[in-house]
This record gives sequence, structure tokens and C-alpha cells, in this order.
Amino acid sequence: MSHRSELRENHLLRLLPSSELARVERSAVIEPFAPGDVTSARGDGASVWFPLTGVFALLAWERDGGGVFMAMVGPEGAVGLNEALGSPQLALDRMCVVGGTAARLPVPDFIRLLEASARLNRYVMRYLALREAVIAQMVVCSRFHPLSSRLARLLLAAHIRTGGRPLLITHDRLALLVGASRPKLSAGLDGFRQAGLIDTRPGEIEFLDTAGLRREACYCYELVRQTYAAITRLDAAPA
Repeated sequence: MSHRSELRENHLLRLLPSSELARVERSAVIEPFAPGDVTSARGDGASVWFPLTGVFALLAWERDGGGVFMAMVGPEGAVGLNEALGSPQLALDRMCVVGGTAARLPVPDFIRLLEASARLNRYVMRYLALREAVIAQMVVCSRFHPLSSRLARLLLAAHIRTGGRPLLITHDRLALLVGASRPKLSAGLDGFRQAGLIDTRPGEIEFLDTAGLRREACYCYELVRQTYAAITRLDAAPA
């Protein structure tokens, strides 16, 4: 697979015409990530990351060190956009939840490309607006919806970004994302496993019945699904 073909694994980059993608290709570096790897927005505010095969969770942190899951970003989007666009106070740390690769583009190169490409500018602005809607709904979800519903919604959000591949994630990391203690998270997974919805092995979750998971999920998953579909249809917008 050529460097350019790898870049086309990301949907935002795939929408670019060849001339603009060539500019990305000259500046981007493709780097691997393992599950659990964290890149701090405060420590690396000089890059925009375009996931190619990896999936990241965006996390906000309380002063005492507690983390709150805000959104999931896979090959449909990008992370580091808030910092690049001059809003460091909105920066969110990124934790890899599905191992894979991401293309790192230095912020100066990203800004130059954004200024030169009305098409990319439009796509990025629409993507951020759609992601903001998901983040707002996740706040509601974490406040009002039961653990089993939140867990099903989170598993399905990972499923649509990985093509159904087994999810390689530890109980500790999944507990952080769903906002529960590890014992409660393990009990929720056991319930899904006994119902035949998933199979679990150490550090791995296999999807067996996504229709059943959808029945368990809160209505927030439908917003996540619709938003993901809207992002992948960005090129349907008028030029």
C-alpha cells in the first residue's frame, strides 16, 4: 500500500482532490499506536492527527485526575483540531482504544492547507459541528442513563469504526470510558456475554449480536450512528 493509499483510509483526507492530498503526503508522518497510548493535548499541541486504522477516545480530566470520556474518533475524523484552530482551552487528551495507525500533520502545514482549500475548510468545520453534537449528548448520557445502556452504546460506537473486528481493550480502560468502577463494568460485560451478545477474553471483546446490543443501548447510540453516517457523507454537501 502506498503512502497516499494509506492516507485515504481517513475519510476527511479521502475527500481531498489528488493535488491537495499530495500536499498532505509531503508533510504527514504515519505513526503506530497501541491500545492505551495517550497523547496529551497540552504536551503535543503542534500536530493534527488523522486516524487511519486506529480509534481514539477524547478525554477531559478533573483536577484530581479523574477522566471523563467525551467522544470517540476513528478513521472518519481527526483529533487535535481545537488546538490547531486556536482554542487550547477546549483541548482534549487522546487515548488509543483500538490499536492502529494515524497520520500526524504539523499544525503549520495543516493551517496552510486549510487556508488554501475551501473544500477541506468546509469539511473540517462541519465535522467539528457534528462532533460537538455528540459530545453534548454524551454529557446527557453519562448523567441520566444506566450503565448497561451506556456500555452497549460505547461498544456499538467502537463496532462501527472497526468493521466489527474484536475490540482489544482492558476492563480498566473500558471502565474509564463508560464512567464506572471496574467491578460494575465487569458485571455489565458478564450480563451481555450470558445473553449471547458478546464473547469476552482477557483484553478482548468479540461482537456476536449487534442487533441485541442495539436493543440494550440508550437512544444516544442512534445519534452516534446518524452522526457517523453524516460525517461519511460530507462530500454530498454543495461545493
